[in-house]
Amino acid sequence: MSTKYDLKNDTIGKLFSHYFFMSTAGLMVLSVHIILDGIFIGHGIGSNGLAAINIAGVVFPFLNAVAFTIGFGAAAAISVEFGESRSEKANAIFNQAFVLSVIISIIYTILSVLFIDKIVFLLGSNKVLFQGVKDYLLIFSLFSFFYVSVIIFESSVRNDGQPLKSMISLILGAVTNAVLDYVFIFIFHWGLKGAAFATGIAQMVSFVYLIFHFLMHKGQLFFCIYKLDKEDIKRILKNGLPNFISQISITLVIIAGNWIVINMIGEIGVAAFSILLYVNEFMILGFAGIAEALQPLVSFNYGAKQYDRVKTVVRLSIYVSLIIGLVMLLFSVLRPDMIIKLFNDEKNLIDLASHAMRLFFLGILFTGINMIYAAYFQAVEKSKSSIIIQMLRGFVFVALALLILPELMGQNGLWISVPVAEFLTFIVTILLVKSNKLS
Repeated sequence: MSTKYDLKNDTIGKLFSHYFFMSTAGLMVLSVHIILDGIFIGHGIGSNGLAAINIAGVVFPFLNAVAFTIGFGAAAAISVEFGESRSEKANAIFNQAFVLSVIISIIYTILSVLFIDKIVFLLGSNKVLFQGVKDYLLIFSLFSFFYVSVIIFESSVRNDGQPLKSMISLILGAVTNAVLDYVFIFIFHWGLKGAAFATGIAQMVSFVYLIFHFLMHKGQLFFCIYKLDKEDIKRILKNGLPNFISQISITLVIIAGNWIVINMIGEIGVAAFSILLYVNEFMILGFAGIAEALQPLVSFNYGAKQYDRVKTVVRLSIYVSLIIGLVMLLFSVLRPDMIIKLFNDEKNLIDLASHAMRLFFLGILFTGINMIYAAYFQAVEKSKSSIIIQMLRGFVFVALALLILPELMGQNGLWISVPVAEFLTFIVTILLVKSNKLS
């Protein structure tokens, strides 16, 4: 459990393979849990349950925006400080990141409870789906502190040289969630309330496991009292801003997508869109695993001024992303029905979602490259370039595509908006890479 890696001297191949395996294994277990979550809801509650969870699920990108901004923003700074042999400064940044997460989580919970009805309608719910969305959001808001804290702890543990603990925490949470989903939905018949309790309790389990790393001084990061420093906070938020933009963009796109789909196709369209988002989250977790492996290796060696090692990490990351993307592309185009049937066996839904999936994932190769370079720029604290990539792929080009393509192509224009946005972003990404040569 205490296995640590020498980011300065171990070979890049060894480091990348270890970090990639740990990140990807944990995320893949998490992705299986996400798929199971959709399967349990689809079969245990029905297509309206899938539609309701798609609308309620908008809170996850929002909370991710907060947690990733703080957690990943702090992680990049922590690893750079480790590379420069300034462990005390790294620990100060970690503790300030945790305090920020506590404050923001409390504010989120209070606002969610006070304004729950308005939030449900704002997210795009209609009267049919209202109660299910409300039940889920109200219960989950009570666990938001654990959700945000776990994301910050995972990135901090990984940058503290122990990716195995990060992986185990993901697995513990995913297994707990899957088991409780089955119990609460199929045995207790709690519906979406049960799904919300399952997710919240799972986050508590991961939180308890990870907090002992810091309480017991198992690495260079541990809890202690530091005065909040204005410059450290600015550094964390600046580094994490690309994650904030990415996740908020996802939130806005899902809301906009739900509004367009429910008016163009109806509840069955929202259910199909929900399945696409479940599968999309599964697919991009492979790229997220690469990005998580890349970040500590690039940040540390960039801080240590070992630029050849940085370039090697990025090159390996691109090769792996292309292989993963090609496999995903082939599977989504050739046999999408195999995936759709896992969620629901209604023929109309299977036909609609299968057709949508063939179009929705055409740009998956570009998605991987865009995510890798966004992670690289963030890891070396060049947040401006990372922000540009995340803004374009997550909001600007998607919003333009959603405004234009459905008018020109009908439903096909809706499903193809994301791959078009990824391709356009890829062109800009290549230009940014060429203009940001590493020293």
